[in-house]
Amino acid sequence: MDGPVQKTSLHDEPVCICGYPKIGLPLIEDPCPECGSIVLAKYKSSFSYYGWNVALLSMGVDVLHFLTLLSMISVRVHFSEEFVFYPWLFLSFPLSCLSLFFTVMSVCMREQKRRSLRNIILAIASAVVFPIAGFTFLLGISL
Repeated sequence: MDGPVQKTSLHDEPVCICGYPKIGLPLIEDPCPECGSIVLAKYKSSFSYYGWNVALLSMGVDVLHFLTLLSMISVRVHFSEEFVFYPWLFLSFPLSCLSLFFTVMSVCMREQKRRSLRNIILAIASAVVFPIAGFTFLLGISL
């Protein structure tokens, strides 16, 4: 015996299309005990996953923008109107639209592990709710 077998990653295990791990079967080509299929699942990247990451990036841009404006107001630095709206208009809003596009693609392609509602809520919150609440709060402080 040469030593223990090292796995390179968690995804090296063969999985049936129904999700049953086939690692314990004598042969990988044997039928699945759950569904009887011999076809292995092939995982590919998910549009739902991309939508979630892009929505998180959009929310991060919103939070960073809000904190920057808050710190500029607290030290009484004058900033132009473009600095208030351009990051939202050219970064946050397009990223949120891209997230919604990825979510729609996920639904159209009928991906198995999609989280459409979660992605839509975060994209709308980062595009509309958080900027409106932040701008209202900052305007209240500055007046």
